[in-house]
Amino acid sequence: MRRRASAYRSVVLGVVLASTYAGLIAARPPLDRTAERWIEQTRKKLTLDEKIGQLIVPSFESAYLSTDSDTFDELSRLVREYHVGGFHVFGASIAAPPVLLNPSYGTVILGQPFSAASLVNRLQALSSVPLLNTADFEAGVGFRISGATVFPRQMAMGAIAGDAAARLVREEARITAVEARAIGVHVNFAPLAGREQQPAESGHQHPIVRRRSRSRGHTGGRVRRRRA
Repeated sequence: MRRRASAYRSVVLGVVLASTYAGLIAARPPLDRTAERWIEQTRKKLTLDEKIGQLIVPSFESAYLSTDSDTFDELSRLVREYHVGGFHVFGASIAAPPVLLNPSYGTVILGQPFSAASLVNRLQALSSVPLLNTADFEAGVGFRISGATVFPRQMAMGAIAGDAAARLVREEARITAVEARAIGVHVNFAPLAGREQQPAESGHQHPIVRRRSRSRGHTGGRVRRRRA
């Protein structure tokens, strides 16, 4: 019985992934012929191990990292030997003991833009296929990187009313894209397009959906317009 259930879930997952991929292919903007030719030529040259590696995206922090450090050696090994497709760029953190007397103390801090860009450039130089780097810049690049622009949380962006709403949201996206590209990040896994369905008086609102997605208004149409 368990095997049947597992097989059924696998089939359903396969159908969902296939339909999602087909939708993305149909919706993507057309590439110019030069870009298409480069993609096909590069894909044909890759071995099976290299193709698998392109699906793997490890991460690093945006703090100073010397080229002769053990951490850089490990990141370099991921590029040279495992052919990873890119890196997910985080901020930074500070060392702290496992037991903290002050429960409000946190170890996560903002990363440095020069450190992020420098590390991305060094790793790009080692890769035979250009790295496609990602990040979670939920409220702008300043959400993770010091000195960059910080915007209100996405619930606030979703609450903007009036004719200027779409223009302001697009401007937020444009500035975030420009600053992300400046440090070598190509894909931003934000904003979330969640929808909060529980009324405030119920006391059961989801903390992530409320603050970190464009959920304000509780209407699917409004969330879709802000997402687009």
